[in-house]
Amino acid sequence: MINFHPSDKILENFAAANLSAGLALAVATHLDYCPLCRQTVQEYERAHAESLLAEAPLVVDESFDNMLADILNTEPTNINVNFSQQELKSSFIKLEQQKYVLPASLKPFYLKNSRWRKLSGVQTNKLGEYDDFRANLLYIEANTNVPMHTHKSLEITVVLAGTLCDEQGQYYPGDFIVLDNNITHSPATKDGQSCLCLAVMDAPVQFTQGAARLLNPFAHLMY
Repeated sequence: MINFHPSDKILENFAAANLSAGLALAVATHLDYCPLCRQTVQEYERAHAESLLAEAPLVVDESFDNMLADILNTEPTNINVNFSQQELKSSFIKLEQQKYVLPASLKPFYLKNSRWRKLSGVQTNKLGEYDDFRANLLYIEANTNVPMHTHKSLEITVVLAGTLCDEQGQYYPGDFIVLDNNITHSPATKDGQSCLCLAVMDAPVQFTQGAARLLNPFAHLMY
């Protein structure tokens, strides 16, 4: 059950293509899981399209009509597309003997042989940089407590598989979690239950308590 969703403002900006690429990737990933938000985005897209059509002047373009007629009268061509087994495997992730299926929005960005970095029960895999944001796959091993930390700026986490909890609540696949520098938390997984997430952020985390603060000089390795 999905309990955490993007705000209506975020969904409206997504529908109008007004979000940065990194934030749009996070929203698109949430939409892979959430039919409710998909419907909301479709309604915003419909309203946006109607607004643009109402503002657009009526222009008769014979060249466009001729091009459309040519397309409609063209015989279809059969194209055989064969995906190698190697390419198909890139849709899956295997970690600690577990197999995870990536949502459609993330499949084009994950490289099967890319490097995973590990730090204290947490593994990350960099998907890429999008505008001012970096996107990472975040794997938190079972029975792991991530040390208390805050975020220098903004982080959006979308749970892909498993469950996660912190001081704000319990998170399940599809949950869209927005964190900023006003929130300090310590995410955790339970015994026998790991968690795979998408994390989109514009700065490394900042550990705030105890010996974990010694990790701050290395936090960029997980960013």
